[in-house]
Amino acid sequence: MLDPNELATAAFDAAGVVRMPLPVPVHDIGATNAYLLRDDGLGHLLIDPGVYRPDAPDGGLDELRITLKHNGVRLSDIRAVLVTHPHVDHYGLTGHVLSNTGGDLWMHATAPLDFYAFRAPARERERLRRILHMHGVDGEVVEELAAWGVDDWAPYLHSVVEPTLPLWGGEQLTIGGRDFEVVHTPGHSRSHICLWSATDRLLISGDHLLPGITPPINFHHGIDDDPLGQYLDGLARIEALDPDLVLPGHGRPFGGGGRRAGAIRQSKLRRVQAVMDVFSLEPLTVRQITTQIYVRAVRPSQLRMAMTEVLGIVGYLRKRDLVQRITDSDGVVRFVGTAEG
Repeated sequence: MLDPNELATAAFDAAGVVRMPLPVPVHDIGATNAYLLRDDGLGHLLIDPGVYRPDAPDGGLDELRITLKHNGVRLSDIRAVLVTHPHVDHYGLTGHVLSNTGGDLWMHATAPLDFYAFRAPARERERLRRILHMHGVDGEVVEELAAWGVDDWAPYLHSVVEPTLPLWGGEQLTIGGRDFEVVHTPGHSRSHICLWSATDRLLISGDHLLPGITPPINFHHGIDDDPLGQYLDGLARIEALDPDLVLPGHGRPFGGGGRRAGAIRQSKLRRVQAVMDVFSLEPLTVRQITTQIYVRAVRPSQLRMAMTEVLGIVGYLRKRDLVQRITDSDGVVRFVGTAEG
């Protein structure tokens, strides 16, 4: 008897949605899943084309062409690209694809807020330095962390392209005779969207729901004050939908989407409790909290993601009046538990 994941893969094959893992040669990510939704009438939809690869023929577009051709599709048959969220491992090749197809770009309407960092990397590095210093990081580590967030990814972005069809969530899209609902699921990215087919009980989940790992929560200081709360709300929505088949942004398709969403939500809440347990009468910086919770976060990429997650948790706790923010005379921000916490 097939297990649920084998059944899910069989259903995925029968659904006629093509999964195309494309290499991501940075930070041990391995690959991003691009998906092809066939529509022989209006033209096909390509989801998350992956990164631009300066070391590959035609920046990686040749590999995409070959993969499409293997599935009986030409690049010119693509009428639109949908990007689940504007992180470079999903968005980086988009501009190159569109310059060769003339198609439309579908993204959440808030995605252009992330483009400022792409267009002004020096300003973004300075913003990261300032936030890191405020939250207890100093010395050479600041430069390493700021560079990881900007410089490491810069070669893998072909160009910045604006959405021609901005989405807000709730839209109904018909592609190849299948109806999809756009589901806005912020948290990992403020503009993250999933596609849900109620008829097939199929969810194209981007990074919102992944097998085996949980995505980092991205806190944008001064813009998003509760990304973790938004992410948990999104998980609860997916848990209620209970998809039979999930097509994730990384890794293999899997079944039991409701159970997976519930498991991730409980994991995040356990991490919230772990941070709460760290608080005492002594105010702590985000760096101090991170060091206690993520003792193995030693590389810049690990430390940056760990600090971002802690910022998200602290924002979640502040929103619920469980911690208080204190700013010292030197501008360093510390947090302390409240009586309610």
